[in-house]
Amino acid sequence: MAAWRTLHECECTLLVLNRYGAPLIERYLRHMQYGIAYRMGKDNPSETDAIFEEIKEAMKKYDLKSKDTKKYIEYGWLYGTNEIPAKELKLNFRDGLETIAGLHQYSEIYEKSSEIVHSTPMLIYSNKTYYYLMAIISTYESFFRIEKIFTDMFCRRISKEQMDQYAEMRKVYYAQLIAIHRGELATWQSIQDKKY
Repeated sequence: MAAWRTLHECECTLLVLNRYGAPLIERYLRHMQYGIAYRMGKDNPSETDAIFEEIKEAMKKYDLKSKDTKKYIEYGWLYGTNEIPAKELKLNFRDGLETIAGLHQYSEIYEKSSEIVHSTPMLIYSNKTYYYLMAIISTYESFFRIEKIFTDMFCRRISKEQMDQYAEMRKVYYAQLIAIHRGELATWQSIQDKKY
């Protein structure tokens, strides 16, 4: 479940960056620099101070307080989407990034995986097969979405000949993955049917 959680966070980021393109990517990269300064500082203290001044000024624009600094560093780049009004945007994964990515329907699975990853009683008392299958199925589905993003980005940048080669290679693996996913989904569904 931990691996899927990370994959899901990555797919949400990729979906949003791919949808909004270069301006948001630049903003995202700047927030990565903020994160480096926040966690490790810079070799040059005056450069670090300048970065923190930039962060403080940007946070004022959104009426954020110093207690929001870490959240702004991690998710403030989402303000560049203008998808959710600035006053309503939540600087977190679930209500911010995942929602803007359009994958909020996975928040329940994400929450369950968080419980399991953080060793709550759910880890000890849960049906291991059920959660194993949930992790496998979720991983396949995330892969399919990430593969779609990759294909979209890749196909815009290659020749027709290269695209034809890629399409042939994709035929080899994609149908197999779909078949495996369907089999795992059927097994998971049968476990759910037995529960009720």
